[in-house]
Amino acid sequence: MTLTQAVLISLWVFLVQSRALGYATLSLRFSPLVTGLVVGLILGDVPQALSVSALLQLVYLGVFAPGGPMPAEPCFASATAVSVVLLGNLPPVAGILIAIPVGIYSGKLYTLRYKYNTAFMGDLQTSIDALDERSLTRNILIRPILASFFLFVPLLVVFLLVVAPSLAQTLASFVTPDVTRILNLVTLGVSIIGMVVMVTIVGQKQHRIFFYGAYVLASVITQDPGFILVAILVGLIVGVFFAMRKFGGLVDPVYPVSSSRSLLTKGDVHGAWFRWWWANEITHTLDTLIGPSFFIGVRPALRILYPDPDDLKEAYERHLRYFNTQCNWGGGTITGVILNLENARAVSILDGESPLFDSEAIHTTKTGMMGALAGIGDAVDSGNVQFLFIAAGFPFLLEGNDLGALLPWIGFMGLTYLYGWYFTWHGYQKGRYAALEIVGGKKTKILREILTIAAMVTLGAFSATVIRFPLPNYLTDLNVGTDARIVATLYSSLISSLFYFVLLAVFTKHGSKYKPALLIIAAIITLLAGIHLI
Repeated sequence: MTLTQAVLISLWVFLVQSRALGYATLSLRFSPLVTGLVVGLILGDVPQALSVSALLQLVYLGVFAPGGPMPAEPCFASATAVSVVLLGNLPPVAGILIAIPVGIYSGKLYTLRYKYNTAFMGDLQTSIDALDERSLTRNILIRPILASFFLFVPLLVVFLLVVAPSLAQTLASFVTPDVTRILNLVTLGVSIIGMVVMVTIVGQKQHRIFFYGAYVLASVITQDPGFILVAILVGLIVGVFFAMRKFGGLVDPVYPVSSSRSLLTKGDVHGAWFRWWWANEITHTLDTLIGPSFFIGVRPALRILYPDPDDLKEAYERHLRYFNTQCNWGGGTITGVILNLENARAVSILDGESPLFDSEAIHTTKTGMMGALAGIGDAVDSGNVQFLFIAAGFPFLLEGNDLGALLPWIGFMGLTYLYGWYFTWHGYQKGRYAALEIVGGKKTKILREILTIAAMVTLGAFSATVIRFPLPNYLTDLNVGTDARIVATLYSSLISSLFYFVLLAVFTKHGSKYKPALLIIAAIITLLAGIHLI
């Protein structure tokens, strides 16, 4: 690997881990697919890189942390694992040996980024008192990005230039065919744990019938991963049917549209949404969390609303306080609602009247909405929408098609941006009533039910067609094609079903206490490893 290649890979990881590309980095950080593609392009072997990324994606399917730090960082893990596999010309599954420990370590490194941001952001109050816009921009945006650069880039460059070649050479002698088969089994076992975690998180117990039904149907009909695309379409149709049956009779209250004259244009409101979407996680600190990101979003609008310097300083101070929520459902809605309140306050000041809302009322409204909206947004975006796009891309990914990596990223980024902007504009028009509509409204209930059912159906089809156990050595010697296919199908289905149904039962009984499940996984993998090596 050349220095240029190491620097390019490190810069890509820095752009993702620093969140400098905005909310577009969410799926880049949570999924190893695009990073694997980028590393493959830089090192000149895209098909092999996509093969490694596909296996890593299976391992990381159940790894996402709505509202909190990730236990591992798939982007960082993918950059290192794909690099080592390509350097050593190793089988794709060898990447697991690198990705798991590096991913866990990089999760701690990402948490360290919060401390760096807190230390490097500097004194914002002095900048507010002077209304020094350049200083605010420098402290809130530029310093955290630079801190991430120095946190990630030098370390990764050294790893790629010094450690990766040695690891590749060592693994080349260690990863024998027998070791490869065992690693494949372990990967499948861990992948099934991830799928079971997804099933328990995405839907409630009454939704599991859709997972079981899709799993059995896909096992009987086909083993072709292309069936996943059919499952997504069928899941959406079935979801619409059951959602309308369950919630179609509800009638929402009619909430009024804000009556205050607007000092902001639709372009001003959209600008606030875009800046919040972009700055969303760049400024994450330990004390104010992503409060400064919200400030970056609404700052231009505040300058329009409050021409008086004292009013502007007061507005700056209240929006640089503690704040934390999900980007689209929470941040979009709250951006619109808060701009509505700020607009009403500004209009009353301009008219010489007492302000309708004081600073504390606006801040309390903002923080009061963030939890409920974040709960919906994290579940829908990270649990349902992101998985549906990953599943849609997987058939292409298994064929070595770049679309398999790009579709989940572009699709997720585009769709979430559009409905995040819808929530923002809806919040500006309806004010605080918008949060009531989104949290408990008929449309939200129908949409969540549709996406939940579609995700459960897709999980079943994905599990049955992608995550299947291979034949042991003695069965691969069968000479009759039809008999071999029958045996393979029965064996793979039975073993996979054993994993899924036993683990679902254990996870349902013990909840987040994974020790029983891990013991079962270890026992089954040990048994299967012995069978496969006969």
